[in-house]
Amino acid sequence: MSKHRLLHVLHTIVALAAVGWLACTHAPTPAPQADATLARPLFWRATNNDGKVVYLLGSIHVGPPGGWTYPATIEDAFAQSDVLYVEFDSRTFTESVQEALMAKYAMLPSGEHLRERIGAEQYARLTALLEDSELYPEDVGRLRPWMVANVLNLEAAIRMGLSPMSGVDAALLARSSGKRVISLETAELQFAVLSALSPEAEAQALAETLALGDALGDNAMQLAEAWRTGAATTLEALLYEGLDESEAALELYEAMVFRRNEGMADGLVAAVDAAGPRDVHFMVVGAAHFVGERNVRALLESRGYRVEHVAQAAPR
Repeated sequence: MSKHRLLHVLHTIVALAAVGWLACTHAPTPAPQADATLARPLFWRATNNDGKVVYLLGSIHVGPPGGWTYPATIEDAFAQSDVLYVEFDSRTFTESVQEALMAKYAMLPSGEHLRERIGAEQYARLTALLEDSELYPEDVGRLRPWMVANVLNLEAAIRMGLSPMSGVDAALLARSSGKRVISLETAELQFAVLSALSPEAEAQALAETLALGDALGDNAMQLAEAWRTGAATTLEALLYEGLDESEAALELYEAMVFRRNEGMADGLVAAVDAAGPRDVHFMVVGAAHFVGERNVRALLESRGYRVEHVAQAAPR
């Protein structure tokens, strides 16, 4: 894999942090039809004590090549919104930024190899899995385990026909002309969160990914289908089953989801409070941040917001 090919996937790897490898720890079910692009994802309307409105859309960071089609309720809410909130504005994630973050956070220390970090047995599994991908062992040998896990999951999604260019966030950002775009995080923060994981947590992330092997692609499709149909119970099970199985798993969820939920909720509330009284707000972040324990919806409710699920009409 060339440097440019590897860099090309980084913005999606970062955005997939909350819904990527976490969803790849469970047995797959049959994949949906490839042409299933009509989406009715989970969608909410939140209103604060001043009557300011925030629409909440849980996203998936990949999609079919032609993109997703949304119901009128989502399209109308987006059209009338004045402010768009995202995890970070991926349009600013230039190649120079990618290279700098890659060098700072995603590479192993000089002289260290992935084989030494994960052991011979796991490295043999990795080498076998790479035989069916566009990657080679030398492409990932200097990467940290968390980055390898994300690369493998993204490559599997791409092989199933899902494109990072068609993710919900990317598509809405491309249509955000005239709106104020507010990033609730930065790309560096997301890299830093992952690079701060303990060696045990990093190793678990990669081990769980390798355990699925050839089923990684099916798991990506299962997650996409649960998101597309708004299957909250299935989505939550995919993302959070096994949360309490080990200290390493709890560390992963704390770092990658729960603490980030707090920061996103605080950032949103502060920005809404500072905005004009008639502004309409639209928040789109990974679906994992809206389901499960200590999710953003619950945090907004604890801050005085009234959050209601929005029923959706048929997509246009």
